[in-house]
Amino acid sequence: MTDSKSMIDETKAVRDFRRLFERAAANGGEEKLFGRGSLAAALQVIQKSSLVGTDPVFFHLEVPLTGSPRMDLFLEYNCREIKSPVRFAQGDGFGWKPFLAECVNDKNLREYMFNFAFDLSEGKEQPNIYLIPLFKDANCDYIPAMLERMGIPERRERLMEAFAAAPAGWKPYYAGFLDMRPDSPIRFGFQIARERMEAYAEDVAIMKRDLSVYCAIPMGTTMTEQLALLAGEKRPCDIDLNIYPDGTFGEGFGITLDPDIKFRDVRRPEETMASGVMKHLLSMATEWGLADERQEQIGKACYAVGRLVKDGADRVMVADVVKPYVIKIRFQKDGACLAKIYLTALSRELERYSCEDGKK
Repeated sequence: MTDSKSMIDETKAVRDFRRLFERAAANGGEEKLFGRGSLAAALQVIQKSSLVGTDPVFFHLEVPLTGSPRMDLFLEYNCREIKSPVRFAQGDGFGWKPFLAECVNDKNLREYMFNFAFDLSEGKEQPNIYLIPLFKDANCDYIPAMLERMGIPERRERLMEAFAAAPAGWKPYYAGFLDMRPDSPIRFGFQIARERMEAYAEDVAIMKRDLSVYCAIPMGTTMTEQLALLAGEKRPCDIDLNIYPDGTFGEGFGITLDPDIKFRDVRRPEETMASGVMKHLLSMATEWGLADERQEQIGKACYAVGRLVKDGADRVMVADVVKPYVIKIRFQKDGACLAKIYLTALSRELERYSCEDGKK
């Protein structure tokens, strides 16, 4: 048996995530939507990702809408809120502690978001790493220093050339190092403004030209028709691609339309999923064979509740929320090949009640 004194105490992030997830996965949700064993895998990496004195701002659950139920996980920290010196509750942050410490001490990155991204569905415990500016301040100016700190400065030239060569109307947004993927690509993304999407909606040939030339992917009839439907929503979007060490791009790209749910009532997630852009995206994904009946589980997995929980001797009133975030559709040369929904899970303290000697 393990000596109880040698066991590492669970972090608050672990306790929060377990509570958030168990409600989301009630009534068989773990097996139907997230995949059997996903909670245990998530708790293991969250424990090792937990920072002393700082909680994640969000947990993002990445779930495909067809195929075997499975889940990937993002832990998102605000650099401004991370305590210095950087300390992990257990271990050294998978070896990324020095990198994170440099980011935290860089005043230019105070408002950036640092992400541990775990491919749990692939059985990977080591994370991929993202450093993301605020949406309104999107840029790629920070990336050369980021790559230097990551120990891959040789990747700078080709990546910055790729940003510079982007089509008109594509605003550089972010980059992340997919260290755990084959050949360790860099994932990089752009914002495409509403005006450019409206131009694509008016003439999908413009969108076809931009993507086929930039990504060097032939656009057949199926993909062109699918892209026309997406552009027809006339919503701003993010597009992401992978670039490899030799400067070549990955075989596809991902498109995430702004679902316009910022002001939706988080207490009515099923209503959110059944209206507006979310409804249209689910309908398209279903028609394209990228979503099955599990989409009915999504609204049931989301909620917003107030709870009274224990924190040592205290009792704390918290707001626990799991809400729909975005739907991403990935494309390869033959058209749309995968649709994923991202759910955001968060817990916020509302009020704390101190209890002497641990008594109510």
